[in-house]
Amino acid sequence: MLKLIDISKKYLRNSKDTFYAVNKINYEFKEKGMYFIYGKSGSGKSTLLNLIAGYEKLDEGQILFEDIDISKLKSKEINYYRNQCFSMIFQNYNVIEELSAIDNIVVKESINGISYKTSYEKANDILDKLNINHIKNKKCYELSGGEKQRVAIARSLVNDVKMILADEPTGALDEENSLIVIQMLKEISKEKLVIVISHNYDLIMPYTDYVLHLEDGKLKENHNLIISQNNKKFKISRKTNKEKFFLKYAIKKLKNNKIKNILLFISSSFCLVVLLLISGFINGSSDFILKNTTKRFDYGLSTISKVEEIQIDNSFLKLNRLEKLDESELKNIIKDYHFIDYEINCSKLFENSRLLFNDELINSGTLSYVYNFSSVDSSLIIEGENSFDEGIYINNAFKEKLKQQFNIDNPLGQYITINVKEEFNFKADTTSDEDIKDIFVFDKKYMIKGVVDEFSFLSVPKIYLSYQDLMASLQNNLCINVSNFLNQDYSWYDYIYNLDNNDKNSSYSHFLFLNNYLYLDEFENFINNINNLENIEITCDGFILKNTFNDIIEALKIGLVIFFVLVIIGTILIIGLSSYSNFAFQKRNNAIYLSLGMSNEQLFSIYIYENVFVLIVSLISSFIFASILNPLINWMINRFFNIENIIQIPFLSFLNVPFLLPILIILISLFVMFFTTYIPIYFSRNINIRKELQEE
Repeated sequence: MLKLIDISKKYLRNSKDTFYAVNKINYEFKEKGMYFIYGKSGSGKSTLLNLIAGYEKLDEGQILFEDIDISKLKSKEINYYRNQCFSMIFQNYNVIEELSAIDNIVVKESINGISYKTSYEKANDILDKLNINHIKNKKCYELSGGEKQRVAIARSLVNDVKMILADEPTGALDEENSLIVIQMLKEISKEKLVIVISHNYDLIMPYTDYVLHLEDGKLKENHNLIISQNNKKFKISRKTNKEKFFLKYAIKKLKNNKIKNILLFISSSFCLVVLLLISGFINGSSDFILKNTTKRFDYGLSTISKVEEIQIDNSFLKLNRLEKLDESELKNIIKDYHFIDYEINCSKLFENSRLLFNDELINSGTLSYVYNFSSVDSSLIIEGENSFDEGIYINNAFKEKLKQQFNIDNPLGQYITINVKEEFNFKADTTSDEDIKDIFVFDKKYMIKGVVDEFSFLSVPKIYLSYQDLMASLQNNLCINVSNFLNQDYSWYDYIYNLDNNDKNSSYSHFLFLNNYLYLDEFENFINNINNLENIEITCDGFILKNTFNDIIEALKIGLVIFFVLVIIGTILIIGLSSYSNFAFQKRNNAIYLSLGMSNEQLFSIYIYENVFVLIVSLISSFIFASILNPLINWMINRFFNIENIIQIPFLSFLNVPFLLPILIILISLFVMFFTTYIPIYFSRNINIRKELQEE
C-alpha cells in the first residue's frame, strides 16, 4: 500500500553545510496494521511522517501510495491525497483556536463536502470514547493541552481514510487517556494502516504489530524493493458541497476578526460614500449648468466694440483700444441673425444713479436691461406676472435686500425711484475747445411688477428695466442747454447717439439684445462666432458668468476625481494590508486547513466571503449614509454659495441606464475586494506546511 523507495531529505545546517534528516530509506507498509517508529530526538521521525503526508518535498527517491507517486501529484491531487487518503495526528495539536472543538473535528469532512449533520453525528461517538463530549462547544483556546490533543485525535479519526499518521499522539495526555487513544488506534489498525511515532516505548509496544527503529535518518529495517513503472493517478471524486462550509467558517472568522473588519468597514464605507457624492456632484453639476446658468432676464444682453491694437514704443507690450462700431458695420455683423437687435449704450448716463424706496436710499442694487419684457422667459418670474406695461422686475437678491433694509415681505406693487443728476459736456464746435455743460436729470418711479428667480452664483441685487421703454424716456428727456444752443429739441438719446466713436461717454460700445429667449442656444453660438472675428470684441456678462461657473465646476471635478483616486488607492492599500495582515496572522490556521486537504480555492473562499460580508454591510451603509449626506451637503452649499441641489446622486438612472451607478459601484467594489484578498493568498500559495505547523 505505502512504499518508501530510497527517500532522502536534507536541510541546511548553516549557510554552507547540509545534513540528511532522512537518508536512503526503503520500506513497504502493508494495507493494515499498527507500525511503531521510534528513535531519539532528531533521528528524523517527524520528517519521515511529513514526507509521507506530502508536507515536505523529497530531495531523492519516491513515495508510492497505492503505486501512485505522491511527489508528482498536482495541486488538486495532493489536496485529495491529504483529505481522503490519510489523517494526521499532530504533536502540537494544530487545532484552529478560534473554532469550537466540534467544528475542528468536522472540518476535514466539511472540506470534502460531507454535511455538517452527518459529520456531527460521527464526531459525537468519537467524543464519547475520548471522554470530551462535554467540551465540544467550547472554543479551543479555552481548552487545556490534553483536551486539544484529544480534539486533534478525534478530528483524525472521524474521517474515513485508509491511513493514519500519528506524531506523538499521547504526548499531552495522562496515562488513562493515553491508553484509550492507543487502544482506539489499535482497533482502527485492524482495518487501516496506522503509523505511530512516540517516545513512550512501553505504552506502544504491547499494541504494535511492527516496530521500526530510526537512527540518524536511517531505518535499520530497510527493504530492497523492486518497483514497476506505472502512471497511476487518483480518481478524484469529491462530493458536492451543498452547505458551502466555507460560508460557515467565513462567518466564524468574521466574528473573530472584529478589529480588522471594523477597519475594513470604515475604510470601504468612506471610499464608497466619497464615490457616491463625487458621482452625485458630477451628475448634478452638469444638470445644474444645463438648467440654471441661463436663468437671468438679462442673459441676452451684451456689448460689442471695435478693438484696435496699439504697439507701445520701445516695448514688446501692446494695448487694446476700444471704439464704438459704425452703425453700418454693426448692421453688417448682425444681418444674418434675426433674433439680435442693437441699441446705443446709455449706461454712462445711469452710472451714478440712485435707487430710492419711499425717498430712502437703497443701500445696494444695480440696473440691468432687457430688450423688452416680451423677449424674456416669463417662467423665471416666481412672483407677479409678465406684463408689457411699463414697470420693473427685481431678482431674489434685491427682494432680500428690501426685506432686510425696509422689512418688506411682499414688494409687488411697491415703487422704486431711479434718480440721476449728472453733469455732461457737449462740444458745440469741433474747432473750439469750449464745451456746453448740461445736466442729465432723471427721476422716475417704477412699479415692481414681479420677482425673478435667477442663477444665484455671484448674484447681486438687481433691477431689470425694459431698454425700449428707457430709450423712449430718453428721447423725451431734452438736453436743455444744448437744445437752447441749437435752437431745436435735442434729447439725451440724441446726445448718446451722436457721440464720437472714441468718446468715453459712449462706453465705446453698442448694446446687443436677444429679442426672443427661444433663440438662447443660437445666441450663444452667435457670441462664439463674433468672438472669433478679428478686431471685434463682444462681452456678455451672463455668458461669462456661465463659463466661469463651468470652469470652476470642471476644476472641482478634476480635483474631486484626483481626491477620489487618492482615496481609492488608500482604501485599496488599507484593504490589501488588512487582508495581507489577516492572512499573515492566520498563516498557521491556513497551514492546518491545507494539511487537511483544503484547496487554495476553498481557502480563498473563506477569506473572500468574510470580506464580502463586510462589503455588503459597507455598501448598504454607504448608500444609506450618502442618501442622508446628499441633502445635508446641498443645504450647506446653498446656504453659503446660493447654489441649489448641485449634488444629485443618480441612484435610479445614470447615463439613461436604470440603476447603472449602484451596479457599477457593486462590481468595482467586488473587483477590489477580490483583488486585494486574492493577492496575499496567491503569493502565499507555496506555504511550507511542515514549518508552519511545527512553529509555536
